[in-house]
Amino acid sequence: MLSLLLQKKMTHRVAVITGFFESPDFLKILFHHLQQQSFFDFDVYVYNYRYAKLEEIDAAGYTFNYTILKLSANAGFAGGNNYAIKEANKKYDYSFYALINDDTKPDVDWLKTLVELASTDTNIGAVTSKMVYYEPFIELNGITLQQQNSGDNRELGIRFYLNSSFDESYYNKRFFLNGFYHQEEDEINTFRWTASRFTIALPVARIIEGFEMYRLKLFIRKNKFLSNQKLKLFIGNFALPPIELNDDQLFYEVMIPKTVILNNQQFIIQNAGSDYDVNLNGFDIGAGERDKGQYNDVREVNMFCGGACLISKIALEKAGLFNAHFFSYYEDSDLSLRLRKQGFKILYNPSSLVLHYHSGSSVEWSPFFTYYVFRNKIIFSGKHFGAKAYLKAYKERIKETWLYFKWARKNNFSDPMLQARLKLNVRILIDAVAGLIKYKPAKF
Repeated sequence: MLSLLLQKKMTHRVAVITGFFESPDFLKILFHHLQQQSFFDFDVYVYNYRYAKLEEIDAAGYTFNYTILKLSANAGFAGGNNYAIKEANKKYDYSFYALINDDTKPDVDWLKTLVELASTDTNIGAVTSKMVYYEPFIELNGITLQQQNSGDNRELGIRFYLNSSFDESYYNKRFFLNGFYHQEEDEINTFRWTASRFTIALPVARIIEGFEMYRLKLFIRKNKFLSNQKLKLFIGNFALPPIELNDDQLFYEVMIPKTVILNNQQFIIQNAGSDYDVNLNGFDIGAGERDKGQYNDVREVNMFCGGACLISKIALEKAGLFNAHFFSYYEDSDLSLRLRKQGFKILYNPSSLVLHYHSGSSVEWSPFFTYYVFRNKIIFSGKHFGAKAYLKAYKERIKETWLYFKWARKNNFSDPMLQARLKLNVRILIDAVAGLIKYKPAKF
């Protein structure tokens, strides 16, 4: 009874909401970081449609309260969050709802800084976090000889295989910043040819106690049309010993002092708030930029990112919840504009830091990703910017569909990949009309 009375006296209690698709593997890491939060007045709600219990989570002994919500079917990001918010509201009168993807590692002050900022003004409808990619990165610069190969009019340096990595780092993101040609495959693995100068950002594991040297595993193949080819590598101002490239050698090991890693590692931004361009394509502000402090000020933004944010209950009561028909993608953009139309501000808080694996559940440019991004973009355009914007977005998709039709016809409709893409575009066009008719955000 005493604990219940104390709970009712609490102010700004938060419902933290997350979900997962098939595997709860990311969830274990997320829970570990929620356990370390400096803000304690929160409960966690996890939605999914496969598990009613999570034995490994239950056995871990977390001090915060959490509830596993089993859905009857996969409801996507929009429907899953709507369901969790409604269930949480039945249990307690929360002031805020914090949404966070399961494939994240929130900083210890993630929730505290969100609540502190949101509490300064009741006109703040949402606060969005600073999201960076899951591990820090090292920018590797290379210089080598190049030459045209037989039957290839490009000036080529070396084959740089995509499984090159720092030891102890298992994150698969790479940023090919300069001097790389398009992706290819040979009998060994996926690679990219380099030019004479190239720059790549590779993830590096967090500094591990006892490590004085870091090992860079390079899988590269020399240009066989060149003799005495060398590779010079630089990390910042630090020059690594030149590598003599051999025709019959594929793997090269480079040892790098810990101090060089410490002095040169930096995070790469995934989202510093969200916005839309002149063609109404939603985008992540700062995406792909090295984090040099250029987004370290609190500021108002057009849209929040649903991957890590805080939304006030007052705002949701007025604007409604997500449009469940969106399922995934653009649902946070849609709610953002509805919040702003109700007079609420959306703020970006750089102190609320989250490390994001990104595409842990869905693969970029997969049929799933393509369908929902383009279908929802058309619906979003029409609902918030009118008939002219809707028709412009619709025509974009018609144009691409016609191109796929011509390519498929040229191949006598024998290419299964072209046929699949053509059918997907036709489905997008049909469902973009139905989606505008069915558009109906859920009530709080």
